[in-house]
Amino acid sequence: MIVLTKNMTYSICPAYSASHKNEDESEISSIDLPDFPEWKIRLYSNPDSLRKLVNWPSSSSWMLPGWMAYQSEAFEENSTHLLEIETNTGAVYRLSVQTFVFQAGNNIRQAQAQFSWRRWLAAPFRFKVLALGQLLNSGPYSLSNDQVLLDSNWGKLIDQLSQVLSHRLSCKAVLIKDLSEEDSEVTNYWTANSFYSLPVDPVMELPIRTHWSTFDDYLMDLTSKYRVRYRRARKQAGGLSTRILPPSEVYRRESELDDLFQAVRITADYDPIDPPAGYFSALQREWDYRCQIMGYFLDEKLVGFTTALLDNQCLHAHYLGFVQEVNQTHHIYHNMLFDLIGYAIQKQVDKLNFSRTALEIKSSVGAIPKRYAVLLKANWSLGNWMIRRFTPSLFQAQRWQARNPFRAS
Repeated sequence: MIVLTKNMTYSICPAYSASHKNEDESEISSIDLPDFPEWKIRLYSNPDSLRKLVNWPSSSSWMLPGWMAYQSEAFEENSTHLLEIETNTGAVYRLSVQTFVFQAGNNIRQAQAQFSWRRWLAAPFRFKVLALGQLLNSGPYSLSNDQVLLDSNWGKLIDQLSQVLSHRLSCKAVLIKDLSEEDSEVTNYWTANSFYSLPVDPVMELPIRTHWSTFDDYLMDLTSKYRVRYRRARKQAGGLSTRILPPSEVYRRESELDDLFQAVRITADYDPIDPPAGYFSALQREWDYRCQIMGYFLDEKLVGFTTALLDNQCLHAHYLGFVQEVNQTHHIYHNMLFDLIGYAIQKQVDKLNFSRTALEIKSSVGAIPKRYAVLLKANWSLGNWMIRRFTPSLFQAQRWQARNPFRAS
């Protein structure tokens, strides 16, 4: 197959296609780029081909073959692929590639103070988007090698790959998600080449201080004002009990976990991906000991849960769920944050990744904002014009007040 774009010719050659019905189902495809003739680039597009990959030393557990294969199988509306990039120096990178269908009326739920005709006009538009990056997490965890080429060379490679893959996977636009910080040379390269920087919220990260051996050490670093808030939140949680759910109970309660998660998911301002039923059982199976699911009970009834994913020296506060009424009466969400901090300290990781939601309350427990670039580019000129004209009316970054709960050093 030959893909023609302006001033460029790229070839995509299926490496193993004899036993498959069409090119989209081929196990592995090779990609040749004219500006990188000595680089070897392969695309894995099939669960079986992903599972055949052996585990590799990785800076991100999100890129492990079993997890990528699960996503490829389970997310019917979001095809999952893996790019393997071997440079001319022998360095190897593996990058998560996914697709999703964007429709403003379905994906964006952010409330607006007044009616917007642009948002009304954009609501019916529906198109497929290629995402270079991982849709299930926030931050730079979509690469198997954290020694990324943060320069224009890397920017050019991703730009050219985005053109090839968007044609290959029949996508109308390309999203580059969290592959670099906002203020970096490579991000500047992309914005200079027609990518639009979206108004996304920062990722909230809590650095775990080296002298925090126990949760009490964390509390000692808080000002008296925030220790009072901590005690108030714990008092409000009276009657709640918590315990780690063993794998057998996760599987038995998977429908309850799904329902609790959906009760929180529908309140999100923006959501490009909807995990399938049984997602938390799959998390427990694929991540194994690296996954902890904590249950919150009121009168023996499961009313909330958190998932914490251990990823080398980072603990990810992943999806959670709770009964909204219980959150109002027992401050369950605030207590979940404290429990996640305690678990991160117990595991002695370097940081706790709180993702991109509830910025102010996460700031109040010590998280700080990290800004990673999320950029969008359409594959036709009118589409790029629409992105720039309509995006400010569709979604805006949260306004929030940063807090610092810690005493001066």
